[in-house]
Amino acid sequence: MHLIPILGIAALTFLASSSLSFAQTANTACAWSLLKLVQTFEDLCHPADGSEYRKTLDEAVVALESRTRELATVPDFDKALVSMKSVRESIRSDPAQCRQGPLHDMARRSKARGVALLHKEVAEILAVPRERQVNDCL
Repeated sequence: MHLIPILGIAALTFLASSSLSFAQTANTACAWSLLKLVQTFEDLCHPADGSEYRKTLDEAVVALESRTRELATVPDFDKALVSMKSVRESIRSDPAQCRQGPLHDMARRSKARGVALLHKEVAEILAVPRERQVNDCL
């Protein structure tokens, strides 16, 4: 399974957008699922990484997951978790994805943006009041 269909335009939008515009319009489930993809990649491809970035990424995923559980319906949340399982299986069956490919590129871009920006964007996303959301972006 290749990850290009899974990542799609949403990942590019997330990693290329200005934080304020994304924070104001983002579907929280989408932001959570994209960062969860990056976290899954990092867990499988760089399991011993104890950097500040990894700590911040893990905290961001936990915070967005909590908000996502509040706003998303259970089937939609479960759908995103199934997508994560597929990503794990894909990387395990093709470890070359840890060195190249769309998920590798997405994770690299996320890390390059830095800890401060990741922390700021997640705080801004969480600060915007939202109605119930019915889908993720995967």
